[in-house]
Amino acid sequence: MSSDIENFVSGLLTSNIRLATRPEKRMNKFASKLKWLLGKQSAGRVVLEWEINGVWQQALPFH
Repeated sequence: MSSDIENFVSGLLTSNIRLATRPEKRMNKFASKLKWLLGKQSAGRVVLEWEINGVWQQALPFH
């Protein structure tokens, strides 16, 4: 686990990083309809990404 932390911190220090919004995974029909009725647009989920070899990738595998 300590090597995972070391790799993560090293990546943060040496890579371009950004917070990106990704669409939410499919939600159940009730929650979707309720958001629509309330006029709430889902912003999606925000993930930490870093640029590796010119490609943006999610930095953490957690959701």
